[in-house]
Amino acid sequence: MNVCEKFRELSTKVWHDLGKARSLRRQLKEESITDYIMQEVMSLPASQIITKEFTRHEEHKEGADWEWHFRGRDATWFRMRLQAKIIDLDADRYPHLHYKRNGVYQSDTLIARAKAVGALPAYCLYTHSNCLDMRRTWRCTDYRSDVKKYGCSLVLAHEVLSLRANNTDTLSGMLQLMRPWHCSVCCRVDENAPLSHRVRRYWELATTAKRVSRPGAEEIIEYIPSLDMEAYIPQLSKNAPDYVIAMLEGSGIPKTPDDQELRYVSVFTED
Repeated sequence: MNVCEKFRELSTKVWHDLGKARSLRRQLKEESITDYIMQEVMSLPASQIITKEFTRHEEHKEGADWEWHFRGRDATWFRMRLQAKIIDLDADRYPHLHYKRNGVYQSDTLIARAKAVGALPAYCLYTHSNCLDMRRTWRCTDYRSDVKKYGCSLVLAHEVLSLRANNTDTLSGMLQLMRPWHCSVCCRVDENAPLSHRVRRYWELATTAKRVSRPGAEEIIEYIPSLDMEAYIPQLSKNAPDYVIAMLEGSGIPKTPDDQELRYVSVFTED
């Protein structure tokens, strides 16, 4: 199984697990889902992805849970930082989305730390719904709509920041911004380009994709340029942090990465 297939499989499992918990009137813990996901990701071949776990940290921390590094065959890199949030199954909302610590919003910290290292900051939302028609927001042209693939969804941190003024944290209020997380690793846009280029290009398009209805025609997807969002997509880099190089070389890794709150680091490669 490759990375794309595994990410799609994990989204479906998270969706089903949350659905089962909902039927039992239980609330799963965010960390339990993250631990399971990481165990599965770590089982993938090292030729596709290498993942390391760093020092465990407290819940409701600052910064990010997980850092992704995409290495292209042309020796370029694209970097992302993710923070996980789980849906409240009783209220269909993400109650800790606009979390504050010591008076500072977590999203502000995530954005600032990601910017400092040239990474794209995003939230990974563990999601399930019984009542929303989530097919209406599907914007992927490579795969047919499948609501279960929203089990793990990505929303950029800058988009979360824009929702803060109205304290929007409901699934219905965020659905237009959510993208199944497999899109980052499965998207076939510029499929002959190096991996790092493809991932960056996906996010350029993902921030501008809108579903458009035309008279007498089926609903289609158009890409409408957004200068505001385009500015947040970092450029490719020719360098990777020392701890990433050490992971690839198998020569041991520093005790912690740049951000000491970071728990997991994954390096995605291509043959």
